[in-house]
Amino acid sequence: MEHNYKELGKALEKMSNEDDYQSKLRGLVEELRVWKEKVRRLQEQQEKEEKSMENQQKMLVQIQEENEKYKNQISQIKKEKGLPTNAPTQSVKQTAEEEKENELEELSRLEGAKA
Repeated sequence: MEHNYKELGKALEKMSNEDDYQSKLRGLVEELRVWKEKVRRLQEQQEKEEKSMENQQKMLVQIQEENEKYKNQISQIKKEKGLPTNAPTQSVKQTAEEEKENELEELSRLEGAKA
């Protein structure tokens, strides 16, 4: 009789271990599914970002080409008018002078505030 109880105990333990194994397996399968979904979403995000970077790169190249074209047009106009081609235009000079004046005014204002 005692032998039967031991056998029954072992059988119950084995069944509980199998149930435990099944629940662990189900949990791991679910976790795997969740991780696969996360990987899929991250891959989609990466693809979108790569497309965006490609578009930005194309736009940058296009803008650089346009910039070069406009520089050439400016140089041509300066040559036609007899201006030095490497000298900044008057508006650029004025802007630089205005920026210097603004910086000096800001420094004066800050020094006045300290006193």
